[in-house]
Amino acid sequence: MNSSRIEALVTSTGALRVGLASVDITPSLGQPMGGYLERNAVDGGRCREIHDPLLSRVLVLSVGDVTTVIVCVDLLLFSSKHVVAEIKRRFGVSHVVLMSTHTHAGPIPAVGGLGEWTWQKLNYDPQESTQFDRFAQDPWYADVEKRVIETVGAAMRDRFDAKLSASSGELQGYHAHNRRYVHPDGRVEMMWANPRRIPTGPLDPTMRVIKITDTTGKTRALLTHIACHPVVLGLKNFAISADFPGVMIERVEREIGDGCLAFFLQGALGDIDPCDMGLAGEHGHKAVHALGNVMAERALQLAAGATEIVAGPTTLRAGTLTCTVRERLDPERRADVVSTLITLSDQLVIFSIPGEPFVQHQIDFTRDCPLPHAFLLGMAYSGSGVPMAMYLPTVKAAREGGYGADSVTFLEPTAGEQIVSAAVKHCSSLIAAS
Repeated sequence: MNSSRIEALVTSTGALRVGLASVDITPSLGQPMGGYLERNAVDGGRCREIHDPLLSRVLVLSVGDVTTVIVCVDLLLFSSKHVVAEIKRRFGVSHVVLMSTHTHAGPIPAVGGLGEWTWQKLNYDPQESTQFDRFAQDPWYADVEKRVIETVGAAMRDRFDAKLSASSGELQGYHAHNRRYVHPDGRVEMMWANPRRIPTGPLDPTMRVIKITDTTGKTRALLTHIACHPVVLGLKNFAISADFPGVMIERVEREIGDGCLAFFLQGALGDIDPCDMGLAGEHGHKAVHALGNVMAERALQLAAGATEIVAGPTTLRAGTLTCTVRERLDPERRADVVSTLITLSDQLVIFSIPGEPFVQHQIDFTRDCPLPHAFLLGMAYSGSGVPMAMYLPTVKAAREGGYGADSVTFLEPTAGEQIVSAAVKHCSSLIAAS
């Protein structure tokens, strides 16, 4: 029987203190690139150019003796059990979330060849094809782990008293689409790119932002959340890039200035692509800049009108949510999908999922969550359970079929709904217990 439970509950009330730091994690030329097995078949898919740098950004949230950490990396995937354990051990942190922007123009560890990444095409537990603990045998990846841990230490040392504001609004010119185009007769067509902007759905064009200021009113960080695959640059691209999140972040930091650190929080991206997808060369980089700038402009607008939700004593709550669900190919087997729930002031919740949930799950979570500012993070690992839950379709999508709905998904079709329902239930119980 499937089940869900919330453990490692911590609560503290007091002043909010925030730590911020970032570090460059760009590989050297020749590192294998991730995101497309077809590209990896060409010269091992090794990068030939560094177009723009990749970074790891750290956000520390502390209230009293409770501290949580969110790490955002410009990578395809970063499910490092070692990093989570070391951060907790060294710094007394209760909960850690490692979130990837999921850029398909980023590197992967040079271990095991293509066989290490066959989970990208299969329907069984990725741990059976990919030994995630071996990734640190790659010197670049081991160095990323080391740098991330050290950067958390820097953020912990430089914590400051903070205020927090939040806002949300529709992103005009979203320039994204649901890549599963369902025809009136029920037939599913995979529409990877959508240059003609044919309407598809479901979509969530809502952009959500969190603005962090210090006690002087200076903006120290801006976190921007939206659901979309960073795949403007396609399989013919051999240049390292953060794709559109990198452009958005650079623009936000430049406009705000004064040392502001910007974050891109990836949402329920599972079935969402940019309309201009899979481009190569200078044409691709121009499209990256166009989308990144559209997102940056809207993020800055929302930040300017954000409502203050933490300005004095606040309550920080965090818990580990484990959902035990059946595997798709063998219902007798179970897998633990481990998420983190973080709430502030009964106003804001951050909920992580270690995989690629379909966007309807984000729509459902934000609609049903009892807190007004709800952030569902995809590609977000909490240190235990499956390192990558792969695609989490809706039951409807699984019945219809298509990429990510009946393939590249190893959990039962109801898994996504179970996880989101459990998060809503436990979020409500956290508030009721206060």
